[in-house]
Amino acid sequence: MRPIGQNDYRFSVQDEIWIESHIHLSQIDFLKGLVERKFDDGSIPLSSNFSLVVTAQRFITENPYPFDQNDYDRNWRNAFLRLPVENSDEVISEFQFLLRGYKDVDAQQLLHSVTDDLTRFRDLIDNRIVATEQAISQAESINRTKRVERLHFNLYELKGVRESINKLHRFPHIAAHRKALAIALVRRFGTKTAFFSEKDYLGVESKIRRFDPKLVDFPLRFLGFLPNSEYQRLFRLWGNGASRSELLRDLVSDNSDLLEEESFNEAYTKIALASHKSRSGQLNELYTCWTNSCPLSTCLVAMTIVEGILWDFSAYLNSRDMPIFRTEENGHIYYYLWERKKQRYKTIPNSSDLVVKRASHRTARELLEHTRLSGLLYRELFYYLYDDFYLDRNNISHGNLADRNIEEDAIASVLCLYALIDNIASIIHDLDDKSFTEI
Repeated sequence: MRPIGQNDYRFSVQDEIWIESHIHLSQIDFLKGLVERKFDDGSIPLSSNFSLVVTAQRFITENPYPFDQNDYDRNWRNAFLRLPVENSDEVISEFQFLLRGYKDVDAQQLLHSVTDDLTRFRDLIDNRIVATEQAISQAESINRTKRVERLHFNLYELKGVRESINKLHRFPHIAAHRKALAIALVRRFGTKTAFFSEKDYLGVESKIRRFDPKLVDFPLRFLGFLPNSEYQRLFRLWGNGASRSELLRDLVSDNSDLLEEESFNEAYTKIALASHKSRSGQLNELYTCWTNSCPLSTCLVAMTIVEGILWDFSAYLNSRDMPIFRTEENGHIYYYLWERKKQRYKTIPNSSDLVVKRASHRTARELLEHTRLSGLLYRELFYYLYDDFYLDRNNISHGNLADRNIEEDAIASVLCLYALIDNIASIIHDLDDKSFTEI
């Protein structure tokens, strides 16, 4: 379903999502689709090129951002608005180019540099693959089973990235268009807000960093909600010998509002979005525990909310035809098994029927182990929840507190809760946005 046309020329956030998702259409189909989306009252005849051209120029006039952010786009917009309406083909093609941010000729001029880029990207990936294989051999020699599993998954992902780069070597025009888009995004929105940099327009370098073998043991690897600069700063500190304790205290001292009431209120908003269930009472209790310096209670409440949210999110995914579990009339719960490495549901051989497994303990950890949650959650958060979090949770909930710094455990528990809330809210935002891409 798409939202009912607003019968106006201003672009909403949902319109921008639609534009991004349909920019690949032919120029005339793209403009007609946008007009049909915005004006469902039939006031603009789609059969008239004159009406379409006037509407296209009106769209640009009524939506100055982002064309007013720099001289290049400002001049391009003004030149577009001066095009005579009689030149309908030119106006319709320039309209799509202007919204996209570059022309086909711009991408063609990048073909030579793209070939060099792809060679550089492949060398980076090959070096990281070699380092990962060496790390696997070392971990196997000392029986680090969990580390070996995570490194093998890294290796699988890296080989997938290398295969993608190899395909782009055969079709460099695709990479050229992505580079042209990255240049346009940086020009219009700056390096801080654009999704990719001009240098790393395929996201290869960011993936290389994410699959650093050392990151497997990084104790704060789950903090995907932190700005990348802060995340990398902490990772460098850890690489230089800082302990988990030092990292946590450094993080909190540098982000003084991270565990304050405003952050808890923000967390509540995200929980409401993610679970469609009010958890204000639990959050109020969590904040009370924290502000009254009750670290053990803080740990226990935060960990309880984490587990509850995982079940709530799973129920939400069930409602979106992304099955996670089902409950039989007798109360038994069955998980829909997910093949983590292949990123697909496990099916009965020679059938499309999904394989299910009866829950033995009905725990959130079982959800993580067996279901599609492993393919949706931020990867490092998933592994943290599956390993470190549940080990800490069992020790703390059963009173095994010897040799633990419970104050630091409290900080880590709350940060893990924030990370999960942020990740789930982002996933649901993306899933909800998909409904707006349908005509």
